[in-house]
Amino acid sequence: MEEHRNFGFFAGAMSQCLMEDEQHITPPVESFKVSAEISTNASFRVLVRRPGGVRKPEVRYTCSPLRRTDQEWETALDTNSFKVLRNGGFEPPFEYLASLAPRDRKLQGIFCCRACDLPLFESKNGSGAVGGFPTFKRGLPNLVVEVLGQEGVRPRVELRCKCCGSFVGVSESTYVVSSIAIVRKELSPDQYSM
Repeated sequence: MEEHRNFGFFAGAMSQCLMEDEQHITPPVESFKVSAEISTNASFRVLVRRPGGVRKPEVRYTCSPLRRTDQEWETALDTNSFKVLRNGGFEPPFEYLASLAPRDRKLQGIFCCRACDLPLFESKNGSGAVGGFPTFKRGLPNLVVEVLGQEGVRPRVELRCKCCGSFVGVSESTYVVSSIAIVRKELSPDQYSM
């Protein structure tokens, strides 16, 4: 039976969950599926390894590739989302930026891929907006992939979702992300622990 936990992505909450049952002998690596409130992506897993003598567990994120045809993506996404996520473009500046604003500034947030709901960015790593697009210092490790791409004749470093391969932005001095490529989810303090 698969274990579901309602915790954030971060080591503090995970070490708390791992210490709940002191009689349980922890294997070298434990795998957890997060609750649907955080992500509906069924392949997303949080892997926790507790090396001997180390207080802070090592945390890794993993997912399985999602393969769909262009016709399936066209059906699943609206026209604007399809153009950005599957064709590697950007929407007009500022057009969707307001949709990512927090409803409650006290709540932390994660930003998930619009196509497959894989968590990609944390609000604590946000660094504002550049030219009408949100920017982040970094993505969640092992979930945002940098690949060499091209815009016209100019090469660029593209940010892609590891699960579905969708275009989410470009890497410049920071990660510049398409507003339509991500969805913000706000987490309560018990879901998000730093």
